[in-house]
Parts: sequence; structure tokens; C-alpha cells
Amino acid sequence: MFDLGGRMLRPYAREGTHYAAIRRKGAIRVGGAGRAERRFPEGVFLTGDPSDGCKGVRTMGSSLKSFNLDNHFVRHANFLGELSAVASDLDRTDATFDMVNGLADRSLVSFRSVNFPLHFLRHQDFRVKLHEGPNTPLVPPGSTPPPDSPEMQLMRKDATFAMVPGLADPNAVSFRSFNFPDRFLRHRDFHLFVEEVHSDLDRKDATFTVVPGLSPEPPGPH
Repeated sequence: MFDLGGRMLRPYAREGTHYAAIRRKGAIRVGGAGRAERRFPEGVFLTGDPSDGCKGVRTMGSSLKSFNLDNHFVRHANFLGELSAVASDLDRTDATFDMVNGLADRSLVSFRSVNFPLHFLRHQDFRVKLHEGPNTPLVPPGSTPPPDSPEMQLMRKDATFAMVPGLADPNAVSFRSFNFPDRFLRHRDFHLFVEEVHSDLDRKDATFTVVPGLSPEPPGPH
């Protein structure tokens, strides 16, 4: 099953060499621009490795595991994007994100922090940071919300990525910047950047596996 409230996931099926969620109405495309596209249920995206069955995995969001550094995950720390090992509950929560429809293009993806739920990963001067995203004010029924400021329009673009087959391994994934399509999310010296990819090391640093969210579930019924 795939349930947005309980984060209950469907099993996965193989499509060639790529992962794919079980088809369902309302799925959206992720990828494009000359690379293979994938379709996932709208709002929350793939988690897990199809080889482990991934049947009924309960998750709080998703986590991005490094392709070339074992047990290292994308996380935020001091509102910067980092890559680190996880040991504590805080580490696990900082390394968990809701992968939601892209802020600048709903067919792409953005990463919303689960413990700072108004904040998203975005690049700024090509460094990845955690910044507050759109927060539409309440308006009377029938009224139109005010337009985004130029800064928020840029934030939306900086926080949007195309998920494509992994540059180092097509069974994994890479994330191409929406507004700098020649640059990819990658780690370097355990920090996260959006950079051009040229070497084999670059490609490995820009490749990740999406796994069920590391954040522990809150107590109570699910």
C-alpha cells in the first residue's frame, strides 16, 4: 500500500535497469531533459531498494544515502546541506526529508525537512542550504494570494531538482538542478553543492540511493 498519512509504501517493480513505483492514477513524471523518466505517486516519492521487497515499509519521509560513502546520508546541520554518518535520533531526523512536488515545477522534486517543515534544501552560490520556503498567507475565500517576491521566485527555482538515473549507477538516482541544468547535487569534503560533473569521482559523489526515512516515528497509532 501507499498511504500518505501513514507513509505506507507499495512494493517496487523493475523496469529495465531502473526502479519504478507500482503504477497508479495521479502519478507524475520525474526526470526528463534527455534522460529516462520515472513516475511516482504525487506528493511523496520512492523509498527503498526493490531487491529487499520493500513491502509495507513504514517511513517518515525519505533519506538519501551516499553511493560511494557507506552509511553516510544527506542531512542538514546549522541550516547547511551536509553529508555525514548518522548515530543519534537528531542525526536521523536531520537526514529525513519529504520529497514533494517541485516548488518551481510540480513534475520535478523538492526536499522539505521533516523537523523544519517550512524549510527546503536549496542551492545558493552553488552551496546547498536549508532555507524557509513559500508560506502562503491566509486570504479571504475567493481572493488571490499575493505574488511571490523576486527572492521567493528564485528560492523556488533553487529548491527544485529533476530526479534522473544515477550518473554512476543507473539503479540509483542523481538530482539535476532546475535552473542550472548542467549542475547536479553532489557531496564534496562532506558538504553538499550543486556543481558540474566531469570525472568518475564527480559522478559517484552525485549519485544517491533513496531509502525509507531514517527519522524515528512519533509515538501513537499509525
